[in-house]
Amino acid sequence: MSKQDKIVLSYHDSLLRNSDVFLLKNSHWLNDAIIGFYFEYLEQTLESNDNSKNIKLFSPEVTQLLKMTDQEFPFISTDMDYIFFPLNNCKNSDAAGGSHWSLLVYSKAEKTCFHFDSAHGNNNSEARSFGLKISKQLHGDEAARFKNVQCPQQDNGYDCGIFVLCFTDAILEHLKSSPSVETCNFSKVKSLGIDKRRKLLDLIKILSQENIFRSMFPGVTIKNYADAMSAALKAAVSRVSARQKSLKDRSKETPHQTPRKKKIAADFYEGIYKRHPENINPSQGYENTPPERQVMRDS
Repeated sequence: MSKQDKIVLSYHDSLLRNSDVFLLKNSHWLNDAIIGFYFEYLEQTLESNDNSKNIKLFSPEVTQLLKMTDQEFPFISTDMDYIFFPLNNCKNSDAAGGSHWSLLVYSKAEKTCFHFDSAHGNNNSEARSFGLKISKQLHGDEAARFKNVQCPQQDNGYDCGIFVLCFTDAILEHLKSSPSVETCNFSKVKSLGIDKRRKLLDLIKILSQENIFRSMFPGVTIKNYADAMSAALKAAVSRVSARQKSLKDRSKETPHQTPRKKKIAADFYEGIYKRHPENINPSQGYENTPPERQVMRDS
């Protein structure tokens, strides 16, 4: 691994490096790191939203291990309502590889393994074989159905991974209002795929920034920090508004109304009185003396 291939994001059980993120910036085939990260993100989101359905999304690495072994899978339980598997056509059990991704979804209520392939037929044999393994463990001799679903098809040779992610998004959204995978509408999958790479890049950037925040402010949640910053900003705005009002009110005062200006006027009048006493008739009395002079005599 190159020393320049720095870690971009560490997210729960997923780790993304520069070389992984680069695959999202151009027309590249997605690797297992990107797909595994997004499945991890979706599962964490489901858990945080207190989803009532028991939904499990397995990573490509675990799916490949399950696909290549003949043993039963201890981490697959009959309590799981839906299980998502990102499949590829790699024949190697201990190394990454393959050239095509597709999605296998097990539905407990429908007793069916649904296969979604954006290049229809490419992964059919791998998916059928793997689906039978899953069905045998969960249902014993009563095998579940296997169904290749008619779904939107990719127009190039590299977007199969993007379609797997978009199929997953569409199904999870559909399951919020329906228990049936079979009735899911995939009409928007192609339009979702157009911006999927950009949205993944944005998501990785946001999560990376959140990691930096947590390292700088351990124990402080982003929500609490945002609330505190919002309160501080409101207080600052309130202080500025009060200051501006005070300055505006002072600007309306006449020159002899402010203490400092009163004293300046009094001193000025005192100077005139000393130089030209003939201009002021003391016999007029205090009340007939101009206000500035009154202030001087009171001080």
